[in-house]
Amino acid sequence: MCVKKMFIYSIEEEIHLETLIENLKSNKELCCFWLGAGVSKIAGYPLWEELIMKLKEIFIWRGVVEPHILRLLDDPYLKFPQKMQCFKGCHKYLYIDTMKKVFEEVEYMLDKEVFKIIGKFLNQEILIITTNIDKGLQNTLNLSDDHISIIPIENCSINSKIIYLHGRIDKPESWVFAEEDYAKFYHNPPRKVRECWEKIFNNYMIFVYIGYSLTEMEIYSQFFNEDAKRKKVFWIPGISEKNKENIKNNIRYFRYVLELDFKTIPYIVEDKTSLIKLLSEIYDKAFN
Repeated sequence: MCVKKMFIYSIEEEIHLETLIENLKSNKELCCFWLGAGVSKIAGYPLWEELIMKLKEIFIWRGVVEPHILRLLDDPYLKFPQKMQCFKGCHKYLYIDTMKKVFEEVEYMLDKEVFKIIGKFLNQEILIITTNIDKGLQNTLNLSDDHISIIPIENCSINSKIIYLHGRIDKPESWVFAEEDYAKFYHNPPRKVRECWEKIFNNYMIFVYIGYSLTEMEIYSQFFNEDAKRKKVFWIPGISEKNKENIKNNIRYFRYVLELDFKTIPYIVEDKTSLIKLLSEIYDKAFN
């Protein structure tokens, strides 16, 4: 089977793929990659829904969550930051301890191939920004902390190789999970996450979002201003039977309501090699 047919769904998306490759060939220094939960999921880390289930299980077992909070956690319309706020508010230290243990449990079972291919782009001096808190990419590439920025507890340096926009697992004070974290680090002084995002936006022209659902307005709201019309945005989402209609609606929303020309290049969620093959093709055609 041709590799391309495993993740390309239309002629339009094939054109988007070729456009991204040409941009990487000619302007790689103006390009930054943004890594979402879908990337870490391929390696073996839990998605947010899985984290919530694990936290809920531990909190119930420890008897520290009230029935009315459980009802909130079972509400499908309650957003992820709100649910994390429930756990943090119930028992902050158990929340932190459980989060750390969940990530520690998977460290020795990771499939690092996706991190290795992303590392190739990093070696081309492409800045990597992640809203994931795991250290999988950094550990796979054996990067010391001298080459990274952990926002919001550090100042943003675009000379870093990796920027942890929402913190890192070993530094709970840096996490941007709960609703109060978003308020503190995006909207209230000193607004380090927002300031970092603005700095990146002002210094880069090509934005490649990988494994994102793009449901966080904080992540894409910078593209609302007029300067954003000059930016080139590529969105590489994971598509499944379950979410394909949602992805289509997101595309319609960005294109027809927000008038943002996000160029979509999907991969298949059910095939964990799909994203790796897609990124490998992009790298080989752009840099080999």
